[in-house]
Amino acid sequence: LRMGPYFRFFAHACVMIHKEGHFARGLFKYKLLNRSMEWYVAFFYGHVPESYRLGHTAIHHGHNNDYNDVTTTLPFDRSMPWNYVLYVGEFFLYWSGLSVALYYWRKKDYERCVSMVQGTLAFYGVGVALAVVDYRISLGYYILAHLEVMVYMSAMNYVWHAFVDPNDPTNEYIHSITILDGQYKVLNEDYHVVHHLKPSLHWSLMEDEYFNNVDEYR
Repeated sequence: LRMGPYFRFFAHACVMIHKEGHFARGLFKYKLLNRSMEWYVAFFYGHVPESYRLGHTAIHHGHNNDYNDVTTTLPFDRSMPWNYVLYVGEFFLYWSGLSVALYYWRKKDYERCVSMVQGTLAFYGVGVALAVVDYRISLGYYILAHLEVMVYMSAMNYVWHAFVDPNDPTNEYIHSITILDGQYKVLNEDYHVVHHLKPSLHWSLMEDEYFNNVDEYR
């Protein structure tokens, strides 16, 4: 039920959490609904609150998969399957919020560090509370979902950034990919190069942006 038919519930929930992380002003007209994806829906889909706003948007997009990015794929040989297993370990540190908090601590940005720690404590605190009630509920319906989604999202990021130009590792047109005519396109997430070049662009405009400038993106 949580995943929905053909992953539909999961896919749309994750994408909306992602979109919310990119819009500081919020997604909704009514302020009470803003941040509801990361601070409500996220708990049901294995996402730690604040990780998208502080980890994905600020760090991943800020560094664009270079070595300062906490989810960078650069150190891993994507031609070797075993390297993905190693990458999952790196991604877990991000997904739990630990590497994000440490990043801001090293930058002496203590306000963001505290915000990330609060998100991490809130998420795992709910897991502990559920375990007190019944450890089977906590493991089966909460922690398992957290680990399951982490594996899915790490695989997605690994594929989104599967390639790199060794002579120009910061080249956005190579180290992100675009998927055309994909089997499961959700809110134009497949236009990943467009997303990295223009992360604030509304999802409904991404396809037009790509095809209006297709020679640039090839």
